[in-house]
Amino acid sequence: MRYALIIILLSFTSNLYANKGKDYCEYKKGFVTHKQITDKNVSSYHWDERISGESNEQITTLYLTYKNGDTAIIEHKYCIMYNFEVSYLVADPDFSYSKENISHIMTQYFELYSVKKPSFTPTLNMILKNNLKDFKYSGNERIELILEQHPLTSAGTYRRLINFYVGIGGMG
Repeated sequence: MRYALIIILLSFTSNLYANKGKDYCEYKKGFVTHKQITDKNVSSYHWDERISGESNEQITTLYLTYKNGDTAIIEHKYCIMYNFEVSYLVADPDFSYSKENISHIMTQYFELYSVKKPSFTPTLNMILKNNLKDFKYSGNERIELILEQHPLTSAGTYRRLINFYVGIGGMG
C-alpha cells in the first residue's frame, strides 16, 4: 500500500511539472518591442508577431527592404531560450563580400536589433571576421553563433543569402 501511494504521488507531481514545463516561458510576450525604423536607407518595413504551434515560442519578425533592393529579415524567437537570426538577401551588384563588410553588417544588426546582448571577448565583429574559430563571452549562459553565406544561383533578384544566428540561454 505504501508503494502504491508513492507511485500515485510521483505520478501526480510529474504531471504537474510536465504541464508547467509545457506552458512555461522565461521570456514572455512583449519581450521584443516594435521599434520605429529611422534608417534613411530603408524604403519600407513591417513587423510580424506569431506563436509557434510546435514549440510555443513567441516569434517577432522585422522585415526591412532597402532602397538598393537588399532585404533583411530579422527574427526573434523566445520562450526558454532567446534566438536572434538575420537573413540578409543581397540584390546590390556592388555589394562587398569581404569578411570585414559582412561581419560589420551582422554586428550592426545585432547591436541595433537584438534584445539580449552578451559581451564578447574578442568583440563580436572580430569573432565573425575570424570565422567563429575561437571565442569567449562574458556571462554564464549557453550561447551558439552561426554565420553562413550562400550564393544564390537562381535567376531571381537576389545574388546572395547571408545568415547570422545567435542563441542565448536555454536548458543546459
